This record gives sequence, structure tokens and C-alpha cells, in this order.
Amino acid sequence: MKIRIWGWLLVATIGIFFLWRIMMFAGIENLSPESFLKMRKKHPGPLIDVREPHEFQSGHLSDAINIPLSQVNQITKKWDKDEPLYLYCRSGSRSAIAARQLKKAGYKVYNLHGGIQAWPYPLSS
Repeated sequence: MKIRIWGWLLVATIGIFFLWRIMMFAGIENLSPESFLKMRKKHPGPLIDVREPHEFQSGHLSDAINIPLSQVNQITKKWDKDEPLYLYCRSGSRSAIAARQLKKAGYKVYNLHGGIQAWPYPLSS
């Protein structure tokens, strides 16, 4: 009986995790590194790194601006809503949270799928 309960708890936990991941990225354009570059060339806009300053200093994408996730609400005062915003973090999770907040505020947002970990090109320091 105990094994059966633990099995159901495990299945429920996994299901909740996947549902959370789906909801987290719903309605956000997650782009591969190649698509991210192409989209930014076609539709220029600010490149925002939502990691903490010490992470940013260890390496970042060229031309990126560091605005930690905790300060994303400041973005709404800085840029025009007609200009797309390009976001990334270490793995894509924090930038997805920021993207959802900014999308609700009326911005067009693109998220780097997999974050800087997926970036195959050289970083700036």
C-alpha cells in the first residue's frame, strides 16, 4: 500500500512540474540562439540579461544590458512598447518569468531558449 501511494505522489509531482513548465512558457516566444540572432537583426531592440550583476560580470552577450529579474519593473519606464525586448538568463527560466511580466505590460518579448548555457558563440566580459 505504501509503495502505491508513493508511486501516485511521484506521478502527481512530475505532472505538476510539467504543467508548471508549460504555463511558465505559455505565450512567450522562446527562440533558439540562431533564431534569436536572426530576429534581433530583423527587428532590433534592447538585449537584456536578467541575471544578477555577479553573473553578468562573469560573461554576457555582446551589447547586453544587465537588469536583474528583481528590477524588471523598471523596464516599463525605459523603453517604448513598440520596440521588441530580447531577454536571457542562465537557463531561460528567470528570463521567462521576466518575459511574462513584460508581456502583461504590453511589450513584445523574445526569450533565449536555454539561456546563456545554450549560447554557442563567444561571450563578452
